[in-house]
Amino acid sequence: MERLAKEMDSGFNLRLRRQIAPFTLRRAKIEVTPELPPKVETDLTCPLSDEQRREYRRIAEEGLLGKPGSLSTAMSQGATHVFALLTRLRQACCDVSLLPWRKDDPPSSGKTEALLNKMNELVPSGRKVLVFSQFTSYLDLLRKTLRERFSSSLAMFELTGKTKDRDLPVQGFQDADGAAVMLAALKAGGVGINMHAADYVFLMDPWWNPAAESQAIDRAHRIGRRNTVFVYRVLTIGTVEERVRALQREKRETFEELIGKLDDRSDLASHFESLRELVALREGD
Repeated sequence: MERLAKEMDSGFNLRLRRQIAPFTLRRAKIEVTPELPPKVETDLTCPLSDEQRREYRRIAEEGLLGKPGSLSTAMSQGATHVFALLTRLRQACCDVSLLPWRKDDPPSSGKTEALLNKMNELVPSGRKVLVFSQFTSYLDLLRKTLRERFSSSLAMFELTGKTKDRDLPVQGFQDADGAAVMLAALKAGGVGINMHAADYVFLMDPWWNPAAESQAIDRAHRIGRRNTVFVYRVLTIGTVEERVRALQREKRETFEELIGKLDDRSDLASHFESLRELVALREGD
């Protein structure tokens, strides 16, 4: 759809929206819950550490060996390989110690440093923070790092697929006096719970499912919240994360113009001509 829109004149989206308007019903969140406070979303970009850069480049180059230049062909011949490659690259973007062959090595992460820099400001002021990741191993690492940095000055709670009683950590987070952080797996903490006490939300490894991210953000931005919610998507510079995020923004703009709805699936092959274009490390970014 994006390509078609670009090929047509500037009024294409407007005309198409008018044609499909009778068949769509849009109820934006702000329309049904006007009492909600503002929500400020920001992309927080950070550089890879030297160790991350070496691992990312090596994984990308090895993953490209013997693969066809076309991403569409690579997907049709071996989608499993492509998605396994993307998972390894995303792990490297979080921390090198998430990689199976580096699990016993010291942590090295630009993302963790970016989070700690923010937490250095938020903890002394008694803020409550939600930290989401799709990798529970990364949440474990963050728990240890935050505990070492802030000791008893930061109340810590966890919510993952292994949490048997979700109400217990959620209520503890809601009722905590002073600074508190909830480390939550995206799937486990993204639906069915209320954490409107949170002032800040960090998405540590955003990906191409904006619907899941929106559900996670809405744990804080919901009825009962009075103050602005600040949301940070933490992205590593020059990596596949930046490219997928750019695609996500492009699709949001197009779908908002058409029917105000964002598709929750991304056909990578229709937006990136080659696998290299998608995954290669761009040193100049």
